[in-house]
Amino acid sequence: MSLLALRFVGRDGSKGVQTFDTAPWNQGGLDVPLLRSAICALECVLHHHQVVGTHGVFIGRTVAARAGDGSPLINCRAELRTLLPQG
Repeated sequence: MSLLALRFVGRDGSKGVQTFDTAPWNQGGLDVPLLRSAICALECVLHHHQVVGTHGVFIGRTVAARAGDGSPLINCRAELRTLLPQG
């Protein structure tokens, strides 16, 4: 999964719809692509959009969710890392 994550942050030069070419997808209830192997999927409708400086902040209202098993990845300091369970 980490190679796919790197693809979505642009490390392999993929852009736009090319990003979606190398993984299996399902269509969600809102007719959006959902990655089959994702450990979580949220489908949202736009609730609010706010421009803050040079960025846009989008707030969505979740209308569907799917959860599975696996370890989440985060992108920290340009590296993919896993979250370790606490306890």
